[in-house]
Amino acid sequence: MFQYAAPLCGAMFFAFLGPQKALAQLTQLEHVAAVGANTPLNLSDALQAAEVRSQSLPALEWKAIAARQRAVAARQLPDPVLRFGLDNVPVEGGSGQRFTREPTTARSIGIVQVLPGMAKREARRERFEQEAALALSRRDLQRSELRQATAMAWWTLRAELQRQTLLAAQREEAGLTVAAAEAAYRAGRGSQSDVFAARASLVALDDRRLMAQTRLRRHVARCAAGSAKSRSDAG
Repeated sequence: MFQYAAPLCGAMFFAFLGPQKALAQLTQLEHVAAVGANTPLNLSDALQAAEVRSQSLPALEWKAIAARQRAVAARQLPDPVLRFGLDNVPVEGGSGQRFTREPTTARSIGIVQVLPGMAKREARRERFEQEAALALSRRDLQRSELRQATAMAWWTLRAELQRQTLLAAQREEAGLTVAAAEAAYRAGRGSQSDVFAARASLVALDDRRLMAQTRLRRHVARCAAGSAKSRSDAG
């Protein structure tokens, strides 16, 4: 179900970057650098864009329209059919493949009209109407799955990017704490253990930032894989 939201991931990924710090720590991702806009994409816009970019929804819509048109035609009498015929045409000998040498060769032309009963025509119409209803039901189901998957991707991306921003701010504060601890130690107002503790906190924050960036890359990678699969299925 995740692949339905995949085409939006690239747009949503940059939409939430907002602060320059969040953008700076994610420049390793190539597609982020390629995006030129910084306009926030809210959930409503993401859901609407997902439906607009979907290929399966309009396909099911047209399938329903085609079935309804066939239902209209099924209730009507079939068109007359013009037929030509040749009988007793020789295939061997001197008269082979000739239509005028043998007196038994006969040519015919006529119009054939099939007249199915009203009950049969109504049954065909009902079948096509049911096919149209089924296509519309599948369209509604896929739209629901599409919106659900898009919302999940949107909230996941929002949470990851907010985590990146928070960790960046915490890392900046930890850097200031390390600088203050080192200055206090050099001035004789602090202990070396304070410096080690501040540096350990900074390293721990760097590890958390690295893990958060890894999760974000995996999320974007799943988007890209889902987008490739959806294009392949559509093709």
